[in-house]
Amino acid sequence: MKVAFVSPFDIGGGAENVAWNIFSGLKKKGVTTWMLVREKRSKSPDIFLLENDRYRNRWARIWVRIGDVFKPLEGKVRGAIRLRKAIHLIGQPERRSAINRGFEDFDFPGTYHIFDFLPDKPDIIHCHNLHGYYFDLRALPWLSKKVPVVLTLHDVWLMTGHCSCFFSCEKWKTGCGECPDLNFPPAIKKDATDKNWLRKKEIYKRSILYVVTPSKWLMNIVHQSILAKGIALNRTIPNGIDTDIFSPGDRVEARTHLGLPLQAFIILFVTTTTNRIEKGFAILEKALHILSQHHFPRELSVLVLGTKGKNKKIGSISITYVPFQKEKEKVAEYYRASDLFVHPALQDNFPNTVLEALSCGTPVVASRVGGIPEQIIHEKTGMLVPPGDAESLAQTLSTLITHHHQLKTMGEEARKYILDHYTVEHQVESYLTFYEEVIKDWKQRILTTHSPADTDGNGGK
Repeated sequence: MKVAFVSPFDIGGGAENVAWNIFSGLKKKGVTTWMLVREKRSKSPDIFLLENDRYRNRWARIWVRIGDVFKPLEGKVRGAIRLRKAIHLIGQPERRSAINRGFEDFDFPGTYHIFDFLPDKPDIIHCHNLHGYYFDLRALPWLSKKVPVVLTLHDVWLMTGHCSCFFSCEKWKTGCGECPDLNFPPAIKKDATDKNWLRKKEIYKRSILYVVTPSKWLMNIVHQSILAKGIALNRTIPNGIDTDIFSPGDRVEARTHLGLPLQAFIILFVTTTTNRIEKGFAILEKALHILSQHHFPRELSVLVLGTKGKNKKIGSISITYVPFQKEKEKVAEYYRASDLFVHPALQDNFPNTVLEALSCGTPVVASRVGGIPEQIIHEKTGMLVPPGDAESLAQTLSTLITHHHQLKTMGEEARKYILDHYTVEHQVESYLTFYEEVIKDWKQRILTTHSPADTDGNGGK
């Protein structure tokens, strides 16, 4: 079997880690695996760039090269990313016009040359996070009739008019339009959410798709959505964790190595940015204000891992920001160094951070939303609190801070639970079984439903 993964990056955040774990796990079992990415960050020879600009016209390529002059300034000079992207679009007036009118950007011509980037034709194409500005969704009807396409969903973007998180909005069920938040990622400039939704609906209707979700919660949403029209088979396969890397260890040793206070009670929060509303950092801050009114026998310290920020204090509680750590081993040390991991999300699918913390023997306090209740056994491996309820979060944290033995028992149970249910090995075996079912089903469907008009390479543009 040969499997080609499609992902924005080979090394990155939660979704990219899931793709990498399956990619690597299959390789260990002798399966030929490749990965197509927007940006390559590892040195693996089996990672290939999904190039798009090489297939644009000459005028567009010239302006892309001019814009790329500013790439080294990104992250150093404010506005450098926006400037580079604006220059890129000078040579692509139709694409620029569509973006300005609120259409989601699907103009990535390299998608129709996807087989040219690989050493051989794969038996399966396994896609992750197609909203990374590198993949043309309109290619799915064509691509899914060339080779079986598996979509692993990490959020709800495929089912909405633009957003990856809909909170309490239910317009995704009926057609979007009059969007309450155009700026929520992936942001759009004007409200064309109804047209975006209809365009996606038409794409899926003409596709043969094999859909996987990590949580039952997300699969339930899939069945109510426009994506359901294109599904041939579906499966819920929970994410797996590398339990060798994310494993329990000596807390004092981890704190000494990281330069953290040895006697403090440390609460860990992980995010790539505190501005992401759905991650619940604002709720955590409110809870900390409540906790700051209490007296605890130990100093309280909060670590915000994964983003930059100015260290501060809420009363006597210190908040320390730690930049993104590329090495998983280093991330695991922060879990081991912490007494408690907190994830007060307003909406989430099946966060890897929760599994990683549990695997390191660190109990978790998290919101009862999305797929999180599927990850945590309440009062046994962690605690679940109502979403958006800072009072409840503060009360739960206060109780656990003063019950050391309860935390220790929870941590031990958490590790056992992960080993029994959420290892990469379990995940990979489940995908192998699903792949075999997919290939068999796809071949039968192609024999009975194949239409030359659907495989002309235009992908319904």
